[in-house]
Amino acid sequence: MNDTVKDEFAGMPEIPQYIYDKIDEGFRKYLFFETIKKGHRRYTCTACHKTFEEGELVLRDVMSAEDFALFRAKHNDYAECPLCGARAMVKNVKVSDVSGFWESNCVAVFMANSHDDVWIRAIYADRGYCYKNATGEIVNYLHGKTKHWESARYHLTPGHYDHWKAWSSDRPLVYETHATEPFTWNHGLYAEKYDYHIAYVQDLKDTFLCYHGMSNFYMANHPIRYLCHYAEHPQLEMLSRMKHDFLVYEVVMENRDNTSLLDWSAKKPWDLYRLPKQEYNEWAKYRYDLDVYKIFKRIKGKGRRDWERAKELDDNFYRLKGVYAFIAKARRLKVEVRELMNYINRVQQNSGGGCWHCPGITLQEAYTLWGDYIALAEKAGMVGTVSPMPKDLKVEHDRLLNVLKAIEERKQRRKWAEARKARMTAAQKEGKALERKYGGVRAFYKTVQKYAYKGKKYAVVVPTCIGDILYEAKDLNHCIARAPERYFDRIRSGESFLLFVRKAKKPNVPYYTIEVEPGGAVRQKRTYNDTQDHNIGEITAFLAEWQAAIQDKLTEKDKQAAAASREKRIEGLAELRQNKTVVRNGHLQGKLLADVLEADLLEVGFAPETKKKAERAKRKVG
Repeated sequence: MNDTVKDEFAGMPEIPQYIYDKIDEGFRKYLFFETIKKGHRRYTCTACHKTFEEGELVLRDVMSAEDFALFRAKHNDYAECPLCGARAMVKNVKVSDVSGFWESNCVAVFMANSHDDVWIRAIYADRGYCYKNATGEIVNYLHGKTKHWESARYHLTPGHYDHWKAWSSDRPLVYETHATEPFTWNHGLYAEKYDYHIAYVQDLKDTFLCYHGMSNFYMANHPIRYLCHYAEHPQLEMLSRMKHDFLVYEVVMENRDNTSLLDWSAKKPWDLYRLPKQEYNEWAKYRYDLDVYKIFKRIKGKGRRDWERAKELDDNFYRLKGVYAFIAKARRLKVEVRELMNYINRVQQNSGGGCWHCPGITLQEAYTLWGDYIALAEKAGMVGTVSPMPKDLKVEHDRLLNVLKAIEERKQRRKWAEARKARMTAAQKEGKALERKYGGVRAFYKTVQKYAYKGKKYAVVVPTCIGDILYEAKDLNHCIARAPERYFDRIRSGESFLLFVRKAKKPNVPYYTIEVEPGGAVRQKRTYNDTQDHNIGEITAFLAEWQAAIQDKLTEKDKQAAAASREKRIEGLAELRQNKTVVRNGHLQGKLLADVLEADLLEVGFAPETKKKAERAKRKVG
């Protein structure tokens, strides 16, 4: 212990030995017995800490009824110790784990040096027993050992208290700024409070704490904590008797003196609260609710009507913090709180509400609606341009909500556009690297511009380079993004190539990607995440229309390439079916890949009925 701590504890009285003896007496008493030989026991009493054998009792001239009862006692029976007379529980150490009989005892010792100098010392005591150690060796530990340590100290003088606490037996006492109960520990997420006894070395009636009011709630449940604050503010006793429980609770349980609101030097209760007597009597109607008083002060209230307003605000907000925010918001908008409250009451009355079965809103909902309205105006940056008390609050609230939604949508569209631009830049950069490997792709797409087509609702767009394809694949997140080389090899060999299907009104926004053979047959048509959306019927009809439209543009070389591509496709599907290849990812996981590709296939014929097919497709698309 350093010198500073020694000076703080100078003059502190020592705890008398009889207090420690009383602590020991408070532990549960046992008569442990060991069977030395058949029918012969050795007892150890935890009350007198002495050991005796049954044979010693037999040698007595006269044996009492209690001695005979001890002979017949079984495990867990009660009997008296013949040496000290203590009534104890009989325990057989051969069938009991005596180390599990650990017990604790907590005692707060009240001592006084003089009328104005009171000390409280909190003693935590552990009692433990042992019959065998960890290796099985028998040890003489049945009489019990008690370990004492001081968990807290309090020094109380008129108008002041000091408090020190140790959080475990191996830690020193540390000064605490606020009073707490002496035997409280935080175990995990819970603060656990141990019951304790109070021992008086000197009676508190002989000290300045004589009017402590032992019977009130705070003293009964948190005696030391209450006494600390009582020493600092003796008015607590008067306030407790006058049922000012809200203030007493804040001072004792939350360590709040509220010196900005209260005058602790006052002699009268209304002077304590800095209120005229008439206002104090008006407050009595609200059972001296401290929150109502704080709100009354915050709105600079005067008279009965302002007390009613304070109560109204207290009833319609869950926490005092919400009331303060409401008042601050009104002042920031340069609106009188009284005028604003009258306006909110009119909003509620005009709604026709007031109870759960009415079509309108309650008063609490009216306050919430106004708060949401101002919050929306602040978020939209329109506080200075909208009225703080509009004629129709609900209409203005909904209008601001729509304005804010439009602002958020614009922000989101801007965010998406920036993200799309970033993806496009990354795709073009990656595409330039791949063009070194697939050098003929860019030149190839210059030769297939004849496949471009625009309908009323949809359009087929021809990419210009690998970067365009990569951007489309990453934006739609389909299989081309995961394995682009497979498709680039087919493009380079002339087997198939990739085209884009876009909405006619949004030609730059990716929608569907299709894999096409030179003759126009569509092997695959996929949108986001390798799926097909609810417009797949229209897309299929549009592609049939497109197939018919491009037939006149095909050369003989294109038709020959289409036939070769068709043969490769048939061979590939047969191989996939023979190998039983399945889809490994996405919503089609587990299905045969050949079945998926065949279902997606949209072939085109070179017969005269192709034109009829195109006409039907045109009518379907509209």
